[in-house]
Amino acid sequence: DNNGGLYTTVDGVFTVNFALQVLGTDLQAFFGMGEITVAGAGITFTSEHIGFKIVRAASGTTSLYATQADGVTETASAALTTLVGSDTLDLRCRVTSATNIEYWWRKNGSAWSAATALTANIPTTATVTQISRCASNAGVATASTFRIRGCAYRR
Repeated sequence: DNNGGLYTTVDGVFTVNFALQVLGTDLQAFFGMGEITVAGAGITFTSEHIGFKIVRAASGTTSLYATQADGVTETASAALTTLVGSDTLDLRCRVTSATNIEYWWRKNGSAWSAATALTANIPTTATVTQISRCASNAGVATASTFRIRGCAYRR
């Protein structure tokens, strides 16, 4: 435990399983641990968090990313996979040390991905301790629909 921080508890694991039922326009979503700020203009990804984000780019491509931030700066992976409506996702992240968090994903019941490790901008305070699931369509008319089947944090 670093500063009593939830995030840096070695072997702390966050998991979520959900179905992306309808894919709206200008989508941003987050599944993980931390205080995420959601507004009509979208989601702020610099607050302290660890988890995954889904972003639909102007090109119409919707991608999944691993993400973490220390309250000032976000570190995000390259796109892990592209998504379409009706995809089912299992996401998992694990704190392996005070300087490393590993992320895994699988889509539509396929095999788990290899681990993606992020080592920069790891949150360290104990002030944010909740599971967060949020989405924003940045004020557009076409909404996205997620059906969360399970979500947990284990230390």
